[in-house]
Amino acid sequence: MPTKNPLALTSLIAWLETKDPNETYSFLSCNHCLNAQYMRHLGYTRPELNISMWRDLHSKGFVTIASGRPWTFGAALERARRDQCHGNPSTAPADQLQLYALGAAEVQEKTTSPTAY
Repeated sequence: MPTKNPLALTSLIAWLETKDPNETYSFLSCNHCLNAQYMRHLGYTRPELNISMWRDLHSKGFVTIASGRPWTFGAALERARRDQCHGNPSTAPADQLQLYALGAAEVQEKTTSPTAY
């Protein structure tokens, strides 16, 4: 059943608690990764097409929780609980998210060019 605030870490944890902890998922599959399955649980029928939801999940640290190894629901639950206890450190700072959104060449240029004053 969908939650009232799907982007709350507690909502992700509640959903992960319903999953078989030994079940694996493929983080590399946009249709079968943890976040796509969570989005289907929320009612999205084509999660791979919902770019704004992916961006929201990334900004909340959900992608980092899902990408950690091993790729089992139990391990993801442990990572999510750890983040909950430590103030969600998986959430990347805003400047890192901006770099993530840039192309590889722009990232290289942005991180190696001296800052102009």
